Amino acid sequence: MTKPSQRSGRVLLAAGAAVALGLGGYVVGRSTAAAPPPPRPAANTPAETPTPRLPVLTPPLGRIDLLAAASAAADAYAAGRAGTPENAELVGRRFEVRIPFGCYGASPEGGAALRWDYDPAAEALRVSAAPEVWTDVPWVRALAGEQTEAVEGFWLPRPWSNAEACPPSEARMAAPPILPAPRETVGLAQFFDTSGSRVPRRDGSPYRTVEKVRLEALRATEGFRLVLSGRIGALPNGQPVGCQSPTAEIRPVCLVAVEWDRVAIENPLSGELLAEWTA
Repeated sequence: MTKPSQRSGRVLLAAGAAVALGLGGYVVGRSTAAAPPPPRPAANTPAETPTPRLPVLTPPLGRIDLLAAASAAADAYAAGRAGTPENAELVGRRFEVRIPFGCYGASPEGGAALRWDYDPAAEALRVSAAPEVWTDVPWVRALAGEQTEAVEGFWLPRPWSNAEACPPSEARMAAPPILPAPRETVGLAQFFDTSGSRVPRRDGSPYRTVEKVRLEALRATEGFRLVLSGRIGALPNGQPVGCQSPTAEIRPVCLVAVEWDRVAIENPLSGELLAEWTA
């Protein structure tokens, strides 16, 4: 038989355990309850202004990009494809290229399409850049479509090089060998629609400037540079570059469709801007 004192001790122990459990539940419940909301700022406290994000500027495409696009288009043409998805994404992008010319010295009137000469008696520097006219070239007209009224532009000389300057002076010391004129393979062409404005068209008329320069101040040992800037255009098939070759054994000739809005002539030695034309 259990004694009364033992029974009362067990009751007290059970009661103590119940109280401990109750307190433990209370503590756990308080610790897991949702934290109170943070205090609201005072009415006169200014709200934090988010830092504005500056737009990411995409640099214009350069010579290396246009030559890469022409190379991809030539490869696609050789494989019987119309073009590449990567080239199609270039349509509408801005570009700027510099075409060096006159690297081997002055040329007489009626010489190269891009040339310069100097008249010491009149102290006159004449610089001229005449665009090529490809309007009546059959394969160019096939690229352009029926709505094209004129096609003109400029070749990119030495397309195997990414340099936008004349060849090094050491390479120009020796007289060039007597060979057939090099076959140009990459050009920038502007396609003028019948419904478009004729103001930007040159119809073969050169961009020309005449500067008064004393002989001792003439700096033309590195020739001059033609600067073209604008946007990449699209041919009727949606591609920016079209190519053609009479046979699989000859490198295709490719034209990059462009719409230039600025043409300039600059001196690479002095950085001087000799002339500028804007659309």
